[in-house]
Amino acid sequence: IPNLLPAADVQKIAQLQSAPIGSGDLAIETPVSPDDHTALVRRSPAERVLLNVRDGSTRPVQVSQMFSPLSKSDLV
Repeated sequence: IPNLLPAADVQKIAQLQSAPIGSGDLAIETPVSPDDHTALVRRSPAERVLLNVRDGSTRPVQVSQMFSPLSKSDLV
């Protein structure tokens, strides 16, 4: 299968997929954003952060605040 990306991009992706980010077991949960800056990362079952893939900084995300609570009528 031919590689459609430049070698530098392939190397960057491989590093992002295999390198530990901070401490502990982390999982990248979304693709890198279209602007090549951020991805949603799971630090623990209850903690998510936005990771700046360029400088390694993180910003907490309250996933529970992103969704409205379900009502009984939503469950039908």
